[in-house]
Amino acid sequence: MLRFFCVWDDRAALYGDRRPYRLHLFPDGSVEILETRDGNSGRDPFPVFLRRGLLPKPVRGPAVTLAADRRSSASTQAAALHAANHW
Repeated sequence: MLRFFCVWDDRAALYGDRRPYRLHLFPDGSVEILETRDGNSGRDPFPVFLRRGLLPKPVRGPAVTLAADRRSSASTQAAALHAANHW
């Protein structure tokens, strides 16, 4: 098992702060993320951020898109272009 100590830095958000976590990588390829809590921190006990499980692997091969997806992305691009040019 590999253990990493990491921090989620959310200080850019309103009332954001730095939250410490432990990331565990297991030999079978599963991952677990646990919150590291300090005593009397004022936070609710929420020890498991991501329970142990396998992460999805990226799909290899040609990407498959539906015609409806292409139309919606084209209309989204057209709307963004229209908004950028008409201020």
